[in-house]
Amino acid sequence: MPSILIDYEKIITEKHTLLQKKLLQPPKASKGFLVGLVLVTSEENVREISKLPAGRQRIEFLNSPHFVNSLINYTYVLHNTSKEVCLLNPDCASYVGEVLPALFAGLSAKTILWVSIDVGDANCVATVKKFAKNGFNSPYITNMSPLRVSISPSIALVRLNVPTEQYNASATLNKVLHAIKEYKGGDTACSLKAQLAPRAISFLRKASKMGITINGDGKKSQKELTGELFVSNVEKNGNNFIYIIDIDEGSVESGAEEDVNVNATRYNFHSHPQEAYVRHRVDKAWPSLTDYLGFLKLGTNTIFHCVATLEGVYVMSFGPYWGRRLKKVSKSFVQSHYDIDHRESHTPQEYAQLVNNIKYKGQPIYHVEFIPWTEAGKVFNVSYSKIGLSCIATEKGHRSYRKLYK
Repeated sequence: MPSILIDYEKIITEKHTLLQKKLLQPPKASKGFLVGLVLVTSEENVREISKLPAGRQRIEFLNSPHFVNSLINYTYVLHNTSKEVCLLNPDCASYVGEVLPALFAGLSAKTILWVSIDVGDANCVATVKKFAKNGFNSPYITNMSPLRVSISPSIALVRLNVPTEQYNASATLNKVLHAIKEYKGGDTACSLKAQLAPRAISFLRKASKMGITINGDGKKSQKELTGELFVSNVEKNGNNFIYIIDIDEGSVESGAEEDVNVNATRYNFHSHPQEAYVRHRVDKAWPSLTDYLGFLKLGTNTIFHCVATLEGVYVMSFGPYWGRRLKKVSKSFVQSHYDIDHRESHTPQEYAQLVNNIKYKGQPIYHVEFIPWTEAGKVFNVSYSKIGLSCIATEKGHRSYRKLYK
């Protein structure tokens, strides 16, 4: 069924008395937000409206007994044009697919559509499924709406008014179930199980042999590579949720021979080039002191960082205690404890055990997981910091959250 979006203020101004009697009280809007009314009606009514000239005739038609009595459904929305945010009522879940065309026609393409479902609601998961089937994703737990109004702990879902990517309803549902599980677990830090996707493994395995570019003197040399990793799917395996981590090859950039600037995304990587092994006469290239300081600078924006080497991938994350207190971590402590010579005789596994046992004021700052290429498809665990009540595990969700609450 088609739908139309109108400004609720116009209903009051134009004295749509019949229509007002049909409607429940509208929600209260905070400063900067307007109350919109989405009316789901028949094709016949929409055709009739389009034939009428804008102005009095359309106003009278919308308030006519014929139109009011033939309304199929309606819902209120709260939208802020400057922030490009629109809040939906979860009660429209069963007909949200009919509401979306009105928002598509009346709001900008980049508007973020937002809805929250109370986690205590017995129908929470069923409601989530209905929104997920219509492209709502990037779930997180919150007790604050974008209106800056306190709400009961709820699952929030978002989508762009005009989506630019395909969506996976099954993955969204698994993210929701995992978010609820994390929330009800009551832990102060978040945790997830991750697994590198085959494409990511293939690229990262080759990364240490790639990156040859021409220098200013005309000679060629190998440079470090960096790029973004992202959550491509979330799979349920028994009681566990596995986050599949793939690579965005379009984000890959080269740096210097032994340095590269890493962008602060939820997941990222950089490579240690083969030529660097030769220069330093080593056969292992675990994370350097520069890598630890660089990861500390990325802070809570990044959940884990991969260092791709010839021997395997080193997955760097923060310990659950200091991960929430990174601003209090002493850089001088990091400089004096994590500068481990690559010529030491440690195996990669021994190195990981060594750094994981380094504690600052009784707690580890970092956690390093070494995964040899022969086991690159294994599932591994990481912890990361909550944002408010929520564990936001995707870059898309993180960006939406920052835009909604900035």
